[in-house]
Amino acid sequence: MPQFEKKELAEFVNSHNFEKKQWIAYDNIIIPMYLKALGLEVINGVNFIPNAERLKILDHEENNKKIYNRYAHIGVKPIFDDKNKIIFELKQADFYEIHIHPCNEKIKSLDVKYFIFPDSYTSSISSIKECNLHQLNNIPLNNYNVYERIDKEK
Repeated sequence: MPQFEKKELAEFVNSHNFEKKQWIAYDNIIIPMYLKALGLEVINGVNFIPNAERLKILDHEENNKKIYNRYAHIGVKPIFDDKNKIIFELKQADFYEIHIHPCNEKIKSLDVKYFIFPDSYTSSISSIKECNLHQLNNIPLNNYNVYERIDKEK
């Protein structure tokens, strides 16, 4: 077994039968690539070719195309005070961040079901719970927590 698969987070991911849905990892640019190495589909991380279809959902008027139309490392940061706001921020030539609330409806439109947050976000847990996100792990996994969005039946 490769060394990276012996970490708590990898063991947790490998021991669960997750639906074939998208993941998003907040506040880290390494964790998304780690999850991709474990075989998961992750929105952020390194994208060699921009996913125009996905980005059009987040930026339907393409106002930020100059920021994301590139090879890039993609970070995701939370906005906890405005569910509808999305900000694209170019940090350097090959790195940009998307600032977005976990409850933003566009995340659901991207088929994101699983979220990873740093353990330090527990103070914002009320904001996370209002999105119908439920924590799957009992203790932090390498200082991160895994959440699943539970869609309400209509």
